[in-house]
Amino acid sequence: MKRITTPEKNPNLAELALSMAMSGKSWDEFTDSVADKVASKLMGIIPDKKEVEPCTTGEKPLRGVRALCRHYGMSTATLNKMMKADKIPFRQVGNRYLFYPSEVDAALKGGAAV
Repeated sequence: MKRITTPEKNPNLAELALSMAMSGKSWDEFTDSVADKVASKLMGIIPDKKEVEPCTTGEKPLRGVRALCRHYGMSTATLNKMMKADKIPFRQVGNRYLFYPSEVDAALKGGAAV
């Protein structure tokens, strides 16, 4: 069952509806205004993705978590924990993770335990 929000239950919605009525905005302008407000709220909640930077050594990346796990002989759970702790450098393109072995080797030698 869907919950319907009314202006009485949500004062921000009431303010928005009142401002729409007083300004003479159309329904499309009202929905665009609501969408803009929602988007601005979400921008503060959703973290930015890491930007993709090319590797300076020119090597080909290992594509995906499983490829890196096979390369180093570790479990995906271990790798995911290390990624969340920022112990393993990676790039993200969409929903695909890219790992450069030289960077991962340097990070693992720098103190990250497998």
